[in-house]
Amino acid sequence: LDRRPDGKGGLALCPKEVEKAVAAAKVVILATPAPSIPGVMALLGPFLRPGQILTDVCSVKMLPMRWMEEAFPGPVVGTHPFFGPDNGRENQRVAISPAPSASESHGALIEKLFQTIGCETFRTTAEEHDKACAASQSLHFALSAAYFALAKQQKNLEPYITPSFIRYQEAARKELTVNAPMFCELTETNPKFEEVLSELQHLLKEAGNGSLRRLAQEAGDWYATKN
Repeated sequence: LDRRPDGKGGLALCPKEVEKAVAAAKVVILATPAPSIPGVMALLGPFLRPGQILTDVCSVKMLPMRWMEEAFPGPVVGTHPFFGPDNGRENQRVAISPAPSASESHGALIEKLFQTIGCETFRTTAEEHDKACAASQSLHFALSAAYFALAKQQKNLEPYITPSFIRYQEAARKELTVNAPMFCELTETNPKFEEVLSELQHLLKEAGNGSLRRLAQEAGDWYATKN
C-alpha cells in the first residue's frame, strides 16, 4: 500500500485504503522509514487482527519492534534485508528477529517468505542486530563523515593526498553523498550506536597513548581470519 499525495504536496495514508489492504492479509509488512512507524501504527493499529503477523524491513530493530509491539497485541517479527533496493541477486541475506509475542511458527513463516524469493535468512535478537549494525554500518558512516569533514577543514591538502586516501574517498563517496540521509536516519534510531561509538573513542584514545602498533596488530589478526 503506497502513500499518496494529500493535496498539499505531502504524502498521506487513507484509512479506508489501509483497512481494505490489511483485511485479508496473513502478514502485514511495514516498508517504511523507522521514524515513521509510530505514526503509521497509530493509523494501522485499529485495523489489525490478533491472528495476523506484523513485520517490518527497517535497518534497525529495537525501536521499530518496540513501537509495533506497543500498538499491536499480536505476533511481531522484525526483519532486515541487507541489500536495500538492490534485490536482483540470489542469496541475499535477511535478518529475522522474532519478538517475544511471536511463536516459532510465526518466525518460520516469515523466514519462508524471504527464502521463497531467493534470500538467505538468519535469526537474531533486536539487541544483537542493532549492536552489530551500529558497528558495521553506522560507525563506518560516522567515521567517514568525521574523516572527510576534517579533510575539508585542512588547507592545501591536495599535494599530500595518497592512493590510500583516494581509495577511502571513493569507498565512502556514495554513502556520504547519495545515501547520507538514510544512514543518518538509521544511525539516529539505533540505541546501540552511542555504545559502539564510545568503544571506538576508547580505542582512538589508546592509539594516541602509544598503543597504535598493538591496535594495528589486532586489526591485522582480524583480517587474517577473513582469508
